[in-house]
Amino acid sequence: MDNIRFIVILKTLSKKEIIKFEDFLNSPYFNKGKKYIARFFKVLKKYYPDFRSEEFLKKEIYKKLYPKEPYSDLRFRKLSSELYKLLLEFLAAEEFFSGETEYDLKVLRQLNDRKLGSLFEQEMKTIHNSLQKTDLRNDRYSKSMYELISAEKYFYFQRKRNRSLELYDTEMIYFTRYAMFLFLSKYIERAMEIRFFRAKQFSYPLFREIISFLKNNDFLADPVLHLLYLQLTLCLKDDDECYFELRKLLKKTEHLIDKNQLKLVYTILSNYAAERSEKGIPGFQEQILDVNLEIIKKDLTEQYISGFLFVNIVTLFIKFNKISELRKFISDKSDLLNPDIKEDIISYCRACLSFQEGDPEKALRYLSKINFDHYQLRFRIKILTLKIFYETEEYESIYFLTDSFRHILKREKDIPESIKKTISSFLKILKQLADIRSGSGFHRKSKTVLIKTGGNINLNIELLSKEIEKSSPAEKHWLKEKISEF
Repeated sequence: MDNIRFIVILKTLSKKEIIKFEDFLNSPYFNKGKKYIARFFKVLKKYYPDFRSEEFLKKEIYKKLYPKEPYSDLRFRKLSSELYKLLLEFLAAEEFFSGETEYDLKVLRQLNDRKLGSLFEQEMKTIHNSLQKTDLRNDRYSKSMYELISAEKYFYFQRKRNRSLELYDTEMIYFTRYAMFLFLSKYIERAMEIRFFRAKQFSYPLFREIISFLKNNDFLADPVLHLLYLQLTLCLKDDDECYFELRKLLKKTEHLIDKNQLKLVYTILSNYAAERSEKGIPGFQEQILDVNLEIIKKDLTEQYISGFLFVNIVTLFIKFNKISELRKFISDKSDLLNPDIKEDIISYCRACLSFQEGDPEKALRYLSKINFDHYQLRFRIKILTLKIFYETEEYESIYFLTDSFRHILKREKDIPESIKKTISSFLKILKQLADIRSGSGFHRKSKTVLIKTGGNINLNIELLSKEIEKSSPAEKHWLKEKISEF
């Protein structure tokens, strides 16, 4: 039953939401004259949350609903269709009632339309006090305040005109603040995709005017707008001072923004730190680890911890030789991984640890157990395998695997060019290192290697080092360590 639309949605509902949906179906206001749909769901919910996919399950449910009638697929499809429509209405209702201000504003409009002025003023005061009590001072707060003051201004326009006119400037302040939020958010959205995810170029309408307006009108004194401005700066250029200013400001202001906005800040911090680390800027590998651990501590992941995030943290623990912290992290956090990939992720992490502890055979055994679906995780396996082959001097295996890896990169069209480039550079440099180690003409004084592979070729170690800096290959730090061994 996985392909039935309402089943796909029902699987995403929590136990609490399942109970609320049943109440929704039993309400004559929301589900008038369709009690049979409520009965249908009462039987169906017994199969929550798995909802077995076997075809006979439909007949099983149908038989419980209509024990004396033969199965009718047409009737079952009609029940499914009506339940699906009601489920969408339920989701819409949940969204509406979760937005308190939107709900409150509609109440105010109704009171105003019905000329219930006294009740309007009472509710207006209650809503205003409620908004002031909240910690949030983000775009939603500014939008709510703008709409609330607009409603108040409109209410008094025909009743107390002077009172209405007094609200004009306040309304404009919140409107402008909300507009600044929107412009900065849209600029960040575009700049982040271009810088960190190699997207195409986007337009930035009114960019200079907006930035100039922010600076010249003291809007950056607003901590949340300042937070957005710093994020935008990091998406547009390298500015390490700005990075640390953003981290410092975030600690003071994170209670003023919502969880999704906090996730975005950490996404920018994480990607910026990763880029600076790849360029060899001191201290940013430590920053990656700190930021990633904060992401988990603050519960900024989705339903499960991302496999990529988990692996990155483990890799950095190994890098800094924090083995006890690594083991504790795996023990404490592995249950937060998606059960479908948990064993594979843990096997990969143990392979990395075994490699670090000088047991390449054990590492290969762990790698042999893994079957990742995502290409980036599959590539991690191949790269670690190549590193193991290099350390164990399995040069023929390196040549074979690098060649097959290149073919995969050429064949797969959906892999971003940026990833292909970094991996191709890694493969090229690793092969040269393998040539050097397996060759027979290394001269330490001249730092020059003579290699007999398809003819005499002079390779200069210093040039190879420059190539690493220029091309930013995958596993850059490890490659630099291997070069330093010469």
